[in-house]
Amino acid sequence: MPVILSSSEMMSPSLHLTLEDYFGSTVINYYGQAERVCLAYSTKPEEFYFHPRYGKAELVPTDEGTAKIIATGYWNSAMPLIRYNTGDLAMLPPHCGKQELEEIAQGLRPFPGILGRDNEYLLTRDGLRVTGLNQVSREINNIFQLQFVQESFDSLIINVIPLPRFGKSDEADILEQTRLKVPASMNIKICVVPKPATGKNGKAQLILRNFELP
Repeated sequence: MPVILSSSEMMSPSLHLTLEDYFGSTVINYYGQAERVCLAYSTKPEEFYFHPRYGKAELVPTDEGTAKIIATGYWNSAMPLIRYNTGDLAMLPPHCGKQELEEIAQGLRPFPGILGRDNEYLLTRDGLRVTGLNQVSREINNIFQLQFVQESFDSLIINVIPLPRFGKSDEADILEQTRLKVPASMNIKICVVPKPATGKNGKAQLILRNFELP
């Protein structure tokens, strides 16, 4: 196959090279969000470019060699998001000043990659990060939205915003699909709610952790 398109999950540089070598393909790795406010792409490991026609990216540097991605989408007139804090971090090249940040945001200069949203995982007592929970809802009928709220290392609440035909069989499917990813040490409780919970930043994120780490 001549081209492989990848998105939605973080791809390591070694996997990028392995896919190219095994399939003899060009790998295009996309970065975006459900909010559709900005887009970046990579055709080489650790070399991403923002797409300036998709949305305007603004980079706010941190003290850890990264920059917060603030973005304004250009094409969603139904729900425009202006200077939206994506919750994602762009990894920056060394010695990146104000001019270099602007060129990266405009798609004129590459950057090494993206660090995903820092709370988009569950955390187990032994330090394991459980990811990929955004896939659970794709296997379930009669739901509008799912949200995972971790109350402790051993307790997980799944908030379900249901559609009218939601019932016990759908609830059982949610438990089954979630348990494929979540270890048995974590108790799961399903709650039917009218709307998702919001975090301290006011956003209704896919995963909330409501406890302090030791």
